[in-house]
Amino acid sequence: MFTTLISDLQQGHFPDPVSLRGRLHAALVKKLAMLRLEIQFRHQDEKINPNANHMLWAALLLEDNESIAIIIDILLTEALDQAQARRGAKNRQPILDQQKIFQQSCTTLLQLVTNPILVKQLQQKIKKVTDYS
Repeated sequence: MFTTLISDLQQGHFPDPVSLRGRLHAALVKKLAMLRLEIQFRHQDEKINPNANHMLWAALLLEDNESIAIIIDILLTEALDQAQARRGAKNRQPILDQQKIFQQSCTTLLQLVTNPILVKQLQQKIKKVTDYS
């Protein structure tokens, strides 16, 4: 769902914000529907169950703080669900905090980008978001 986003960043430019906003909105709707399902019933196809890290990157590029907060919660929920599935336990114990999840995703994003100017712009967007929260 976000292959264009990744491709554009790797080619050294930001994706079109208008189409990115539309894809992000559609991805949020799909992802929230997927989270209502038990983990064993969730699709692995990213067209049906979008990658939450890619969604976070899109929200970050759009400087959409509301979506960023929602997506960080989605990432935390997915991490907890995966931990619970591995343990087979009924109780949910946090294994990551929101800041750590955000930083891990941003680190991965910055590793994808090779253009130093774009990296600097992304770092500024990340700083703006962390200053806001």
